[in-house]
Amino acid sequence: MATLRERDLGVRVTAARLGRSPPTVSRGLRRNSLPHDNGVYDTDLPHHRLLERNGRPRRVELSADPEPGAEVQAELALERSPEQVAAHLRTP
Repeated sequence: MATLRERDLGVRVTAARLGRSPPTVSRGLRRNSLPHDNGVYDTDLPHHRLLERNGRPRRVELSADPEPGAEVQAELALERSPEQVAAHLRTP
């Protein structure tokens, strides 16, 4: 979005190129343009806000116990989809 804004493209053109609705793009531009930026879209701001919303990083379940992790890796090596691997792990 930042690159399209730098080219002075309108909200509707930007939205069309991104495959989003114009109100969504307009809202994103408004939220992520601070007054001290003189209306320039700040690409760091939305990323920073996303990290704040997500809070602390999730603990990876498979790292706690190496046995299921090895089993998952073996299943993925057989080119099974994540859904197939999950179904395989659920069956006793």
